[in-house]
Amino acid sequence: MSRRTFSIAALTVSLTLSGAYEPYATRLNVNEKVEPRIINGEVVTIEQYPYLVAVQIWGSFQCGGSIISRRVVLTAAHCLEREKQPRKYSIIYGETDIQGATSNVIQVESFKMHPDYSNINMDYDVGLLFLVESIPFGKSAQCIKLAVNRPWVGSRASMVGWGETQASDRGRLHAVYVYTIMQLRCWLLYKNKWRITPRMLCAGVPQGGKDACQGDSGGPLVVGDEQVGICSNGFGCGLRKYPGVYSNVAVLRDWIQSHVNTSCSDTKAVSDSKGRTKLTLFGSMNRRES
Repeated sequence: MSRRTFSIAALTVSLTLSGAYEPYATRLNVNEKVEPRIINGEVVTIEQYPYLVAVQIWGSFQCGGSIISRRVVLTAAHCLEREKQPRKYSIIYGETDIQGATSNVIQVESFKMHPDYSNINMDYDVGLLFLVESIPFGKSAQCIKLAVNRPWVGSRASMVGWGETQASDRGRLHAVYVYTIMQLRCWLLYKNKWRITPRMLCAGVPQGGKDACQGDSGGPLVVGDEQVGICSNGFGCGLRKYPGVYSNVAVLRDWIQSHVNTSCSDTKAVSDSKGRTKLTLFGSMNRRES
């Protein structure tokens, strides 16, 4: 079974289940360099999407992520498989163009991947980056609220990332807009590929032409002012019948909150009952073990 992790590309959600499958795509090897790519997106600025950050490994762009508190970034677990040393990671915040960015860079102090994450079917694809210092909030850097409930079917959602619509656009920020689809429908579309679980949700456009693909994994899928998904996986990029698959934030919210309060305020480190460092806003919290 193979698949690709995401950047922003092209997608068609078929209105029927008939017809042959498109040729399969190879899932990105986590040891390979990720090349960002966006097709059919529109150019936007970070001020329009100030919760977005770029996640780097060894100073090179790897994935997207979202600011959920001043010192915590939410991303996909598979973005954290490539390197086990936290200090090899950094984030760029508040920048529309990340090519050669040297300002607004913060190192990562530690990270967590969901303990049930599977790189076989990309279930529980969620991770947290804990930063060495706080992100200074302003018009180009803000946190995003996390959804409590799954979005209504047909909700218009934005997906934003760095990539290219043509060669000259590499490193610029682009957005595409997709619509959430019924869970059962997504399960049927993918039933011969891999299992769509309750920790996943799907989004695309009926007429095709917009999706997320290799390179922008970990970025936020947003409906209104809430993050409903984390860019995770999909079969190929822009193929017929296969919508984008996102980690379902509402379902994974308890695990996220067990490690960090998601209110938009300063965080400080405390120790849990097992002596590990945690980030919290209030000095103590009820921890839910996964």
